[in-house]
Amino acid sequence: MNRSFTDPPPLQCGPNEFRCTSQAQCVSQDVVCDYKDDCTDGTDEQLCVTYSCPVGQFYCPDFPYINCLPDTWICDGDVDCPDGRDEDGCRNCGPRELRCNSGACYSALLACDGVTDCTDNSDEVGC
Repeated sequence: MNRSFTDPPPLQCGPNEFRCTSQAQCVSQDVVCDYKDDCTDGTDEQLCVTYSCPVGQFYCPDFPYINCLPDTWICDGDVDCPDGRDEDGCRNCGPRELRCNSGACYSALLACDGVTDCTDNSDEVGC
């Protein structure tokens, strides 16, 4: 008996889909360059242009436009980015804590003590 095996044809993705390099998976174009690996091999994020914002601001994608928003909008209870990233992973600060402009919490006892406790130095501003 003589059998021959051929490779299956490459996966065909739809018009609004991105074919991952592994060629075994298609993902929606909407999730390409969204800072999350949707392809199992991560190729939906590999060719993306990265943007940086000035100090005191964070990147908030609003495709097709790029926005840099104030750090004070992170974890402020208002969803400013369309994907909600400015409120993702936020926790309430404790009763004896204050919030850095970057969103992190720190002990109120450390405010205005001359030592930077927030990565953005917001615990020492306005003292």
